[in-house]
Amino acid sequence: MPMLGHIVKGNSAYLKLDVIFTSHNLTRIKDRHWNSVGGVGEISSGARDIRIQGPLRINLSKLRKDGAVTRSSAKRFKNEASSSNPRAEAPSSDPDVEVPSNRSQVGLTDKELQTAKYLHELLSHHVRSYGTGFLIEETSMTLWYCDRMGLVQSESFDIFKAPEYLVLVLAALAKAPVGALGFCPFLNFPSPESYSLEDTSLTLPDAVDEDGVSLGEPVTFNVEVTSSRKLINNPGAIGRGTVVVPVKTVRESKELFGDKDHVVKIAWQQKTRTAEDYFVRMIRKAMHKNDTARQYLKHIVEIKCSLTKSMADMELPRALMLGVSLADGEEERVWRILVMEEYMPVEMLDSVEEFKEVFKGVLQGHHWAWEVAEVLHRDISINNVMFYRGAAPDWQVIGVLCDWDLAQKKCLPGPDQFYEVAQNATLPEGERQKQAAEAPEDSVVTSIEAAASVQTPDHEAQNSEELRRRQARHRTGTGPFMAIDLLQDPEPGTRAPCHEYRHDLESFFYVIVWFTAGFRPETHAVKAIADWYQPRLSTIRLFKKQFITDDESWKSVFRRADPSCGPIIKDWVWRLRSLFLGHHVASLSALHSQCLTMTETDHEDSIKKAEEQRRLEASARHLITVETFIQCISTT
Repeated sequence: MPMLGHIVKGNSAYLKLDVIFTSHNLTRIKDRHWNSVGGVGEISSGARDIRIQGPLRINLSKLRKDGAVTRSSAKRFKNEASSSNPRAEAPSSDPDVEVPSNRSQVGLTDKELQTAKYLHELLSHHVRSYGTGFLIEETSMTLWYCDRMGLVQSESFDIFKAPEYLVLVLAALAKAPVGALGFCPFLNFPSPESYSLEDTSLTLPDAVDEDGVSLGEPVTFNVEVTSSRKLINNPGAIGRGTVVVPVKTVRESKELFGDKDHVVKIAWQQKTRTAEDYFVRMIRKAMHKNDTARQYLKHIVEIKCSLTKSMADMELPRALMLGVSLADGEEERVWRILVMEEYMPVEMLDSVEEFKEVFKGVLQGHHWAWEVAEVLHRDISINNVMFYRGAAPDWQVIGVLCDWDLAQKKCLPGPDQFYEVAQNATLPEGERQKQAAEAPEDSVVTSIEAAASVQTPDHEAQNSEELRRRQARHRTGTGPFMAIDLLQDPEPGTRAPCHEYRHDLESFFYVIVWFTAGFRPETHAVKAIADWYQPRLSTIRLFKKQFITDDESWKSVFRRADPSCGPIIKDWVWRLRSLFLGHHVASLSALHSQCLTMTETDHEDSIKKAEEQRRLEASARHLITVETFIQCISTT
């Protein structure tokens, strides 16, 4: 039912909406939460300007219909505005999301931006795939739809000249079933009049097990959201929209997976990106076959079952909007579900000694996944290092590396291949053309192009030029934990830096720094490093370089560290800082050599300079290895 002028609470917003749609009777309730809202509406009686505080951290694709509004699906839309900056979010960021910084970038008026903000909040709560709303300005009404791939805005219509459309919209929003309001269709609510997760179950219709084999029948879990087991939403409308739902096994799911606490991870992944469960199966099979790696298998997340659905399978309205194109840089997404046992975040550890045990195990699991399965994680962060406890009476902590959804199969060229490209660039034009004509099809340039692609069962998509182009311009990781090399903005028209194994090691270093600087054992909390919690990657890069090279910046990070973290800061962190400082200095020497090579006109001298550049680059890379890293943390 539609209600007017109600305040709606949320984790990050407290807004008064002009209109909200819900099945609940709101007359007895003063405030509502975003979890209870089915649709939103904004009404403006004049041209009064409303100032919106702060940037809207979503990618907005303003798609307008060319013709008049009809009752059927939109036939023709055009892309009127989209943002172009790569993602630069804080710890919960989504690497597939672009972040506009102001209204001018997204081409929206204040009232339009307010409506978009409501949809942003709507999709940041509960378990939703899309949200709907409207905007009325004077007598002009526009319909709004937002899913994980963008925002769609209809052409406006006059509510007095076309009142049948207004009646149709209000009736549809007020009487729509729960699934038609964008909630997860696999949720079984106790009543059609309620969106509450209390007494709600989740049924997966055709999931596959840990080996990729169909379970053969639907599997059901009870949703269990409590004060200690909370629903976790990744704030934001556009992108993966990851939600982690705490569940309990029942009936057939208990027979299959036991009676431990489980979680269901739901996300809208890019269709061309290899599924996380595919990588985890590959890693676990490879490690199980290797006698040495097998002992570290416990440090790799174990997926009980999984499920993938297209937007057509999920009956998203976008699938019926014929002719609606995606914004530049966006691509179709698919709905992916993973079910796994519930692991605990590192803030729930009881001591620094337990953290050291967890960290060492995860580091070994990561290394052997690379060694035997040739899969690189590429998103090491404090949130992806988790743990569980073994059996009584010891209750030993066991670290687990989670979230492999940004992983990539090893297919990157080595230092020599990069060098050959750089060296070739110093040759005279005629010699370059000659070598290019004589080069085989699988030459270095082809290898570098292939390095940007992903290993995916969809081989047709994997080999497409469009996919390689798209992958080449994106960096992966979570800002505060990304390696300094990856935080540097690439020049226009150039590829983003290749993500190498040493970059994951550097991210592990920042995990240690983040934990030891902010761990509070009494309250089981880990405070953020404010300087690293920035919306722009280039700003994070500046603060990290200062942390590595400047003693005062180093001291400021650990100024409020808990005394129990003193020994690990002195031993682990100090030694690792020296290691990465040495790498940073060596990298600067290589960059200086490269600049000299670029300005050299004599061919023989340029070759010599390139040889020196090659040596310095190799030296910088060889400083950061799993062996040198382990040496720094094996003293205590």
